[in-house]
Amino acid sequence: MRSSRPWWQRRTVIIVSALTVLVVLSGAGLYFSGAYDNWQDERSLSTACDGMLDHSEVKSLLEVERPRTLLSSSSYCSVVDPGKGKNYLGVDILRGERVHDLLISEDEAIYRPPATTPVGSGWAAFIAVSGRITYANAYLSCGSGADGDIVVSAKVHQARTSAPLSSDRRAKLARTATATLSNAAEKWGCTGKPHGGNIDRVPSDSTKVLKRVGEAVGTCKGIEAASYESAVNDTAPVEVCVLADGAGKEKFRIGAYYGPYEKSARAKYRSSRARKGVEVRGRWAAATCPSGEALYVIERGYVGGREAKPDPALEEQALKKFAANSAKRHGCSPPTGA
Repeated sequence: MRSSRPWWQRRTVIIVSALTVLVVLSGAGLYFSGAYDNWQDERSLSTACDGMLDHSEVKSLLEVERPRTLLSSSSYCSVVDPGKGKNYLGVDILRGERVHDLLISEDEAIYRPPATTPVGSGWAAFIAVSGRITYANAYLSCGSGADGDIVVSAKVHQARTSAPLSSDRRAKLARTATATLSNAAEKWGCTGKPHGGNIDRVPSDSTKVLKRVGEAVGTCKGIEAASYESAVNDTAPVEVCVLADGAGKEKFRIGAYYGPYEKSARAKYRSSRARKGVEVRGRWAAATCPSGEALYVIERGYVGGREAKPDPALEEQALKKFAANSAKRHGCSPPTGA
């Protein structure tokens, strides 16, 4: 039955209907495109680091809406904001012999350990800041053999204009590192220790606060000099104390290294002078601990690119006190070699 409508009305109806379909399809396309993008982002995160990366807090950690994996393998992955790319997260997962090259340095030319803050909550983990990078490192000992340790190093690279990580974001970074470590341990069948609990907060960063002689209560306690120190914890795998003059200029830096970090430290501190078959630059001491060997090293600081003047009496007293305190916390034998 033919329509009684004029031909021009029928053409108008057809055009309007076609436009309506186009609008609906366009909206659906935008919807499914957005849904697909979100699915793709989520999928890239869930498979990052061979599925071991804990990405539950990545959005708030990086303060981005759509984090996406940039690079990924079983030993490294990175997460970025594809829209801006200012801040990003990089995660290394190391095991066996590869864990021996994992120390952080403030200087590319010479190894200088940055001050560290223990994560606590039963984890062998610490937080450190070097430039615009904030690190959270954690490890598990899985027993003897080539694959005896698993180490996770998670680092947030900040944009030049970004403020330092807040205490809340520092805790999120620590949780990301330790949860990723737990995932790696489960994947590789490691039931080792120390395996900590929930991390509600991490100690505040006190490493920029100058303590006068006798004021130190953390890593520099009992040392007869002004200092920059951090809180202490009996599971911290790296501890650092920085000694300073009255004006706050660095004079000496002391480090303690446990677990896989001990071997890394020996490699970093090698020199042409050997003591007991171990080549270490500067004064050093060693101890035997439940986690294996421990190394304690003091070296001169740098002021204006120049090495600080030696002070043998202070160096000896500081290393002995620092090593004794740290070894006792970690259940080690009395240090020797200082």
